[in-house]
Amino acid sequence: MTGTIKQDLDTFRMPVELLVETDGKSELKKVDVVGPESNFAVSTFGKPKTVKVDPSQKILRISDDLRVAILIAKGDELRKGNEPTEAISQYQKAIELNKRSSMALFKIGEVFFEQRSYNSAANSFREALNGDLDPKWLEVWCHINLGRIYDALTQRERALKEYQQALDTNDNTQSAQEIAQKYIQDPYKPDTSRAVVQ
Repeated sequence: MTGTIKQDLDTFRMPVELLVETDGKSELKKVDVVGPESNFAVSTFGKPKTVKVDPSQKILRISDDLRVAILIAKGDELRKGNEPTEAISQYQKAIELNKRSSMALFKIGEVFFEQRSYNSAANSFREALNGDLDPKWLEVWCHINLGRIYDALTQRERALKEYQQALDTNDNTQSAQEIAQKYIQDPYKPDTSRAVVQ
């Protein structure tokens, strides 16, 4: 069986699955797709009836979820490159596509927290808690970060409440339970060696 796969990215290069329906059973084949147009030829045991390109819909698809993930990844790269304002801009674009994106809201909160803009960070973490909570571990880490903010603002009772809510999730992603317990015992103290951004 021969055919051509077309898509609109010049730099695209990836193996793509084909599901070939035949007289017998279905056969899964892989072909290399390079650039906007790739010809292929595959052999099958039975006579081909139909073919589905990318039957699992893993690639050659763009969706709002994928766009949100791309914008968040761009924001992460800008953040690593010490460009927090540009990172926040990417996260905000992600929120424009999915207003309930807890991940994008959480990432904005982290940037504000790093800048010690605690009120803005707390607002972002609270919004993330009211979002889609995807992935689920965001819940425990929003509570821990809110607790750290309240400790930094010397509001110990509010901090303890957040750490307890983190414990109540029973989520131990990245040792969250131990960290929440640690801050219940000893309040979080901001790193005073870093410059404060107002």
